[in-house]
Amino acid sequence: MHERLGFFGSEHLFEFGDDWSFVYDAAGQLVTANRGAGGGIDDYAYAYDARGNRVSEARGGFVWSFAYNDANQLVSNQLNAYAPTTYAYDAAGRRTTATQGTTSYGYDYDAAGRLDVRRYTTKWWIFTSTWTEDYTYSGDGQLAGLDVTEPNRTVHGYDLTWDNAT
Repeated sequence: MHERLGFFGSEHLFEFGDDWSFVYDAAGQLVTANRGAGGGIDDYAYAYDARGNRVSEARGGFVWSFAYNDANQLVSNQLNAYAPTTYAYDAAGRRTTATQGTTSYGYDYDAAGRLDVRRYTTKWWIFTSTWTEDYTYSGDGQLAGLDVTEPNRTVHGYDLTWDNAT
């Protein structure tokens, strides 16, 4: 069989009536996962770059590809020939945008580095849809509230209370 640390080889798992087979490379990264006899949608294959980042995942005729910057942050992912999703980061390493086609998310952070505002915009034909999520935090830094707004109206408002006694 194998030891969990530094494992190289394959293993089998029989759970809930499914027989899964896993193969790992010399770095201990999952290379394939197959359920049953293989040859179907439950066959997974993975590839990694020299820094250990997953650069591709194949499953049931779908292939996802991933690219990273020098800081090992995900900068794009793409499913088959669809439009890629791209990501940008600030100097602190926090994600600032995520964009796919005409849909984008923007992220702002407060002075403590917590998510402060998330913006969503999508364009379809001649229409543009936008909404904003505003986050508030308690004095001890826990999430205390969330307001989701569209232009000129609040769609949802949430006030959160934490029970730290349990």
